[in-house]
Amino acid sequence: MAEIDHSYSITVDAAPGKAFAAISEVAALRIWFAEECEGEVRQGGVLAIAGRGAVRPAKLSVKVLDAPRALAFDWRVLDRDSHVELTVTPVEGKTKIAVRHRFQNAPAEPRAKHFIDDLWRLHFTNLNAYLDGGKPALMLD
Repeated sequence: MAEIDHSYSITVDAAPGKAFAAISEVAALRIWFAEECEGEVRQGGVLAIAGRGAVRPAKLSVKVLDAPRALAFDWRVLDRDSHVELTVTPVEGKTKIAVRHRFQNAPAEPRAKHFIDDLWRLHFTNLNAYLDGGKPALMLD
């Protein structure tokens, strides 16, 4: 099977510490990432995430927590194991937040690459709105 190695980034008007808190604190994740989010964001920690009405939560296993620079976790998406790396980098008075989402074996879905791209574009749109003091654009169930 082919692999997927997807990268995407945004630059936000927020300090790196605020951006890192948004990607690493459960209360913030509930607002922009997954309405149901339980667990601990710590190295070795596990988060259970789900949208409203989900049949069962997805599990994120935290592999790296390097505040205020990086968070990495394993996540089973579309019935395939994947690895996600989020990084926070100061850039000229702003902050770049980047994601790299990798699958060794691509999901069997015919448009899996497009799904992953859409997933992160939506999440980062919500993250940017959250950091700007607003509400997420759209939360998926």
